[in-house]
Amino acid sequence: PPQLADAWVVPLVFALIMLVGLVGNSLVIYVISKHRRMRTVTNFYIVSNLATTDIIFLVCCVPFTAALYPLPSWIFGDFMCRFVSYLQQLLCIFPFCGLDTMDKNDTPGLRPCFKIGLYVCLHRTPQVAVAVSLSIWIGSFVLSFPVAMYQKLEKGYWYGPQIYCTESYPSVYHKKAFILYNFLAVYLLPLITMCACYAFMLKRMSRPVIEPADNNHQVTSPFQLFN
Repeated sequence: PPQLADAWVVPLVFALIMLVGLVGNSLVIYVISKHRRMRTVTNFYIVSNLATTDIIFLVCCVPFTAALYPLPSWIFGDFMCRFVSYLQQLLCIFPFCGLDTMDKNDTPGLRPCFKIGLYVCLHRTPQVAVAVSLSIWIGSFVLSFPVAMYQKLEKGYWYGPQIYCTESYPSVYHKKAFILYNFLAVYLLPLITMCACYAFMLKRMSRPVIEPADNNHQVTSPFQLFN
């Protein structure tokens, strides 16, 4: 096969991203774990949900994706084909769930709307944070399982016989169902949840902090003082 420029440019860029990401996320984990004052519930969500998933993604997914550019075939076997694709799906779903949890945890306006969010807000303890994070991990593992089922090795031809790691469905119905499921689980539901969180947050922030004692009290505009 011809040697294209992206066969070495893309792996170099990925290596730089991997280096910066590993250093940055490792520093976040180190600083939060080193200083006792930084061990808050919100920072625990940052470490367990965001920094950890970033490190796993950089170590377990980025090298295999970068290897696709210089190598014409998938050389890592059927298990790694399924496992890497499964991790990519898992690490795509998990940060959205973690951000949604942080939004519910830090938004008082959501307390009347979400019973789980209410419990988390009222019990901001490390034990609750661990339980919520474990629940998110387990839920993400379950939601990502269909990817491992449909990811397989298939033979192809590009300047000779090649092996590709790609999605393979038993029927067109399974393919459409998986695309719809992927759209709902990875994009639409997290998007709706986050939009609702920020909408309630903006509504909460727009309310006055201190109610005036006199309901007939009117705020005088600075321009009226000179009339």
